[in-house]
Amino acid sequence: MSEQSERAARWREHVERWRRSGQTQSAYCAEHGVSKKSLGYWIRQWRQGAAQRSDRALTFVLVFLVKDMEQYTILTRELFFENNNVKRFRTLVSMSNVKLGFEVPSEGGTRRGRSC
Repeated sequence: MSEQSERAARWREHVERWRRSGQTQSAYCAEHGVSKKSLGYWIRQWRQGAAQRSDRALTFVLVFLVKDMEQYTILTRELFFENNNVKRFRTLVSMSNVKLGFEVPSEGGTRRGRSC
């Protein structure tokens, strides 16, 4: 890892600790002996980076067929809630056969889903 990426990783850790601490930036910096100006800089960097990443974010649809809500709850816990790589997700639950087939309308035209 380069010195620059190590420094960024250290500051990212500080930003995450500050957010979890509930402290003001001034209080956090005084307690941890870091520069308030530098902490503010890195907070802005990650906000800007997050905004740019969300513009490029992938959007896709996963379709799961489950036998009941208990199975659905177990599945979502395992795949989404317990996975640190998943930042957010949205679900749509249908309790009946509203749509049969795998064609999904999209901006670029209708796409067919694939089965594995």
